[in-house]
Amino acid sequence: MLRLPLILLVVALPLVGCKQGGRSPTKRLEAYLQHSKTSEARSNLLALARGCREAYDREQIDLSGQVRPKAFPSAGPTPAKIPCRREAVPAPVWAAAGWSALHFAPTDPIYFQYQVIAQGEGDAATFTARAHADLDCDGKASTFEVTGRVQNGEVVIGRLFTKDERE
Repeated sequence: MLRLPLILLVVALPLVGCKQGGRSPTKRLEAYLQHSKTSEARSNLLALARGCREAYDREQIDLSGQVRPKAFPSAGPTPAKIPCRREAVPAPVWAAAGWSALHFAPTDPIYFQYQVIAQGEGDAATFTARAHADLDCDGKASTFEVTGRVQNGEVVIGRLFTKDERE
């Protein structure tokens, strides 16, 4: 039986596996890092869609005490510019009316700019929640988007759309 020193195994095994899957370890690491960054947008957009559903279902009363028609809140874009690196957004920014209605206030720095565009009231209400980032800082932004609408009085959330995911 062949016995190899532990140090040889530690150094040699990664080199043997370098071309596993046709990609170098550096490329695999870059792909993993990109995926970890884009997972922020995916999870935050789902949180925004849930926030839209909850905000629509809450009864809204105006200053005169009248019940307002059901609608989705609009918010953002936040931060104002599409980031290309993680950016800390101060807590007071997330305290704005739209974000607070959505119960959305990330505490950690973020890679993406977030926005919710709402239109209509009642059964005609719709929303689009978007996330944009320039993950490789080349001036070209990636887009993640989820939409929602009201159908028979219930909020229906669409599938996640992505464009230029790795930008």
